Amino acid sequence: MTSALKEMIKIVSMIHSARSLPAIASSLTGSNIGRTVFTRRGLLGALLISLLIPVFSLTACNLPPGPPGELNTKTITLEEVNLSTPESVLLKSKEAFEYFPGGHFGDKTQYNGKVADKLGGAYAVHCRAEMPFSIEVKYAAPGISHEDAMIVMHRLLSPKHGQVTNHDDYDRLERDVKQAAEWFSYNDGSLGSLLFAENSNDKVVQVTVFTEKPE
Repeated sequence: MTSALKEMIKIVSMIHSARSLPAIASSLTGSNIGRTVFTRRGLLGALLISLLIPVFSLTACNLPPGPPGELNTKTITLEEVNLSTPESVLLKSKEAFEYFPGGHFGDKTQYNGKVADKLGGAYAVHCRAEMPFSIEVKYAAPGISHEDAMIVMHRLLSPKHGQVTNHDDYDRLERDVKQAAEWFSYNDGSLGSLLFAENSNDKVVQVTVFTEKPE
């Protein structure tokens, strides 16, 4: 460390300790830095730097959490998203998705579709550890056909989801259930869910996929 740098550190330390400017100048009498820097302009400049340092530090510490850095240059369209799409790709695909600050809880982030799919579905992608753990697509009433909903669900799953290992459509078959749901489990541990319109067992208003059983 050069002597000039040491002198500057000494100056900033004294300013932070609330010593008066005349006292600082007096204490530095005889030093090169004292003779050359402690003009009126030099004193004001040093004081300004000392005041800005804690402001910048405070601002940096209080920035709200945000999405990860834009590390991946690949982009996708809305209907290309699935459970194996990295969060960095969602962040880069600005024409299809946008980061939603209101969906940021702890280590979880959310990206909403900026456009609807061909059937009018509104997308929400929930991420954790920079990968999706859930994707949901909502459709306005009266909903979409069961066949179309199955196509959407399989598109949202990871390409390696495998075969169905369990299928639960008990709610759909019950006449007294106001809003039925149908569940599918797959080889890779992922799940798919179809939520039907009220008092219907063939019109779907929400398609959701999960990487694991929801809490």
